[in-house]
Amino acid sequence: MSQTDQKRLSSSVDMIPATDVSKYLELFGRLASLAGSECEISLRSCNLIAETLNVMACSILLPNPLEKTFYLGAARQISRKDWPEVCPSMDSGPLADVYKSRQPLLINGKKVFENHFGRPHNDRYCLPSCILTPLLKDNRCLGIINIAHPGTGNPFTPMEGNLRESSAVLISNALIRSSYHHGRIEAQRTHQADDLKYSVLSIISHELRTPLAVISGAVPMISPDSGTAIKPKLLRQLHSLLSKNCDRLNEVVTNILDVTEIENGTLELDLQILDIHEVLEGVMGPLRPESSKKKLCWKLDLDAPFPKIRADPKRMHQVFRELVSNAIKFSSDGESVDIKTRADMGRVVVEFTNYGEVIEKSDGKIIFEKFFQCDQSSTRKHGGVGLGLFLAKNLINMQKGDIELRGSGHGGTTFMVSFPLQSGT
Repeated sequence: MSQTDQKRLSSSVDMIPATDVSKYLELFGRLASLAGSECEISLRSCNLIAETLNVMACSILLPNPLEKTFYLGAARQISRKDWPEVCPSMDSGPLADVYKSRQPLLINGKKVFENHFGRPHNDRYCLPSCILTPLLKDNRCLGIINIAHPGTGNPFTPMEGNLRESSAVLISNALIRSSYHHGRIEAQRTHQADDLKYSVLSIISHELRTPLAVISGAVPMISPDSGTAIKPKLLRQLHSLLSKNCDRLNEVVTNILDVTEIENGTLELDLQILDIHEVLEGVMGPLRPESSKKKLCWKLDLDAPFPKIRADPKRMHQVFRELVSNAIKFSSDGESVDIKTRADMGRVVVEFTNYGEVIEKSDGKIIFEKFFQCDQSSTRKHGGVGLGLFLAKNLINMQKGDIELRGSGHGGTTFMVSFPLQSGT
């Protein structure tokens, strides 16, 4: 971050009441560490701002100079399937004014709102108050963040406008980093596009054909027309084999469908108050036989007091099962799988650590991408389509959580997951 950006952040914090400083410092800290694609950064920014600053609507609009319109990079209050319909003009209107002037615009009150937007504000929001802030870098406008309708019932003030500018600085920096990173590898990806498509299709084909081949080979053995009596021991083995491979097929197909729903914005969550420890126990039980085959030792340190969060029980089970299964899969025989929970600044933190194959730091950012495999060779030891961590990250983010890859410091690999503690716990 430049010295100018640091001064702007410092001056904004100085203007905020002391009781709110910690809240805004938390927001700045989390915005400063944003990483990922343009879409991921935009969506995460909206969620962080809306949650931390208690606003009812937050969106990021990015310019499309060819069409002379803005498009939604993210919007907390609008269903993702409706994003393509939002395309305001870059030639006129309040967004165009902010884009051209590179100056924020504070709008308060029904009449002022209607004058600027040419329509009344939506009655579902308690207050027609918003701040349009340009995302600037080197005097270039990357887009506009629209923070609207404070949940407190009090209109935004010029003081808060300075805060929004500080937040915009951090989001702009993240978008610049993303653009640089993706631009640098775009040429390589373009040349490798055909290879990538072939690789993805090969992985999916392999993951579907392998269990199908096993099932196809086992079914004739239990045919009533085989003329051979099946011994109970063999029947149990065949049943186990068929069940395992049916589960494998179901997992591959389900993961592909989940990815489709996430990318279309149609995946729905059934949010409930959950105890993380209960979810972990429900995940670990069925996986203990798998860990026993590798003679793994479980080290549990479940110290988070009252670890309740608001999340979807089915999806949390899916996420934790992926992380625990990975820890078992990549552990060396006779090692341990460590699972630890703790409370940290209003969040529940869960750490999953395994000691075996170490994930390289260079893979830390792309490991959550679709179809990523640490071992891309045709002789890789571990199966999988490469969708598990992509789904885990997206499902966690959809439930206001975070996930990151960390080194354990002891030659292992740690995934750290955190969620906001449920109020009142």
